[in-house]
Amino acid sequence: MKHRLIKSEFGRNITTLVSATAIAQVIPVLLQLYLRRVIPEEIYGVFAVYLVLTSILVVVSTLRYEMAIVLPLRDKDAVNVAALSLLITILFNVLIFFTIVFFRKGLTALIGWDERYANWLIAVPIGALVYSSYQVINYWLIRKKAFRASASNKISRRVSEGILQGASGLAAWPTGLLVGELFGRIVMLLSGIRQSVRKGFTLKHVRTSRIQDVAKRYREFPGYQALPALLNTASLMIPVLIVNSFYGERITAQFDLSRQVLVLPLALISTAMSQVLFQKFSEKKNRKLPVISNLTKTTGFLLLLSLPVIVLLFFFGEPLFGFVFGKTYTTAGLYASTLVFAYMMQFVVSPVSVLMIALEKIKIAAFWQVCYFCAIVSLFFFKTMPVEQFIIYFTGVNMLAYTIYWFLIFFVAKNYEKSIA
Repeated sequence: MKHRLIKSEFGRNITTLVSATAIAQVIPVLLQLYLRRVIPEEIYGVFAVYLVLTSILVVVSTLRYEMAIVLPLRDKDAVNVAALSLLITILFNVLIFFTIVFFRKGLTALIGWDERYANWLIAVPIGALVYSSYQVINYWLIRKKAFRASASNKISRRVSEGILQGASGLAAWPTGLLVGELFGRIVMLLSGIRQSVRKGFTLKHVRTSRIQDVAKRYREFPGYQALPALLNTASLMIPVLIVNSFYGERITAQFDLSRQVLVLPLALISTAMSQVLFQKFSEKKNRKLPVISNLTKTTGFLLLLSLPVIVLLFFFGEPLFGFVFGKTYTTAGLYASTLVFAYMMQFVVSPVSVLMIALEKIKIAAFWQVCYFCAIVSLFFFKTMPVEQFIIYFTGVNMLAYTIYWFLIFFVAKNYEKSIA
């Protein structure tokens, strides 16, 4: 099965993205080995919260219209969807920026930061605007099957980010974590713009009337995708905010390191595969072709890939983290030995979940995301819960939720194939 997957166009596209993404991820991983030893845990705790807030804003910055760029049959319509997405994200993040400027002290206290980090909040909408703008460009590249160009943009980001963050570590400049991250996003956006222009992206076909037309045509994306997607992303990020609020910056740094390591397979394989699958499923839907075969083969492939990670971290997580990141972070390895089950389940299910969007069954996905969010929010009722119990509860909720989600996806695929039979 693995051999046939790699020989197909689908497999080659995945291999391109995964290989380049792996190269891109080596840089921050190697930097972590150094920076975690020279930058205080407290700074990493604050940086983790910054990344969480930025990620949440990115999800709603375009009202999810950028995902519709892949769907139109005509490039003219796709370009107008892109223009609509860019316009929304600019207006949204400018509004957030001025809100933070005027209320940053109160907002800083609300999220549990020390006043020294109030200015870090200003960077949140800037980072969100740059990254969401790139997402618009990237979906155009996906539409054009320019997976190699998409992959090279990720490498550009990580190289530029790594150079600046590495230099900040040598200069003992903790704020360099933030500045380097923003700089990497900007470089990726500029590289993406250059690549998209080469692939035929142009604004000369943008018209106000056409923007209005595509806004109506794909109104289900903001109506049934934006809020649920926000809730889903918040569900993934809220645990970091809870840990920061309940247990402080140092425990947050430990928890976030375990989370980052476990998210690495998602970054290396799962995210790349979801982009290829989205294009593949959209194409099959337009041509009225079956999709269950791709769904089951991809699921089995990802299950096989997840098993070695589960075994390694379950039995050797604590000593492994201590060896790689320093004795200060052995606790992160202890957390990872439990969290690995939650994140590997997400690793398996997340890529195939794009089938819901490709088949335009957004309401069903929205229902699941709202339920998942409610389950995660329940963590707020356990303020006195020890962090170890919190991690066990969080893991159990995730495993159950994503198992249910996979069966919902399979049910949608089955009904679709019945409709085209």
